[in-house]
This record gives sequence, structure tokens and C-alpha cells, in this order.
Amino acid sequence: MNVIGTDFVKQQLDKPGYFFKMIFNDSGAAFFSSSIQHRTVKVPGLSYEDGPNGNALAAIITNGRIEIRKTPSLSEERVKAIIQSLLNCSDLSALRGFNVTYQGKKLI
Repeated sequence: MNVIGTDFVKQQLDKPGYFFKMIFNDSGAAFFSSSIQHRTVKVPGLSYEDGPNGNALAAIITNGRIEIRKTPSLSEERVKAIIQSLLNCSDLSALRGFNVTYQGKKLI
């Protein structure tokens, strides 16, 4: 899995009141500042679009939580499998204990 921004994640988690964003799919993830819109981040293999045209999920990370935006094309089970795969990446071990929600439901 190709993950972009792992150093950024570590820096953010050291700050009180951290709040940052991520786009992700089966092939990878990109982490970035909360001041950037999900849809403007374009990296090879990852593109979040409002509506059904993108290939990535959008999430925010704050206060020990990862909140994933609803994506009509993916089931809850599929989203859970993707996020579990992502959290298994050694560079993201700091996120493993976080609560993960999708459509307001706790996944992990």
C-alpha cells in the first residue's frame, strides 16, 4: 500500500487539538492539512470527488477518531476491510487505537 504523508501524521498527532484529513482506497492513502479540500488532492491512484466519479474515500482525523464520509458505491464491510488494511501499515501504527466511524456507525 502506498501511503503519502506519514511524517505529517506523526507531526500532527504531537499537536494538541490536531485535525487533519485523508483520502484513501485499496491501493493507498494521502494525509494532508485540514485547510485543503479532499477533492483538490490528486495523487497517482487516488482521487476523491463529490459524487460517484472518484476512486477514493474521504476522512477526517481528530481527537482519537477517524471519521469516514459516506460513499454510496461501497458497503460498510468493504470500507471496514480497506481501513483495516490501511491501519496495518507499520508507518500508521499510531492510528491503530483510534475509533473509526462510517456513516456515524463505529467500524473499529
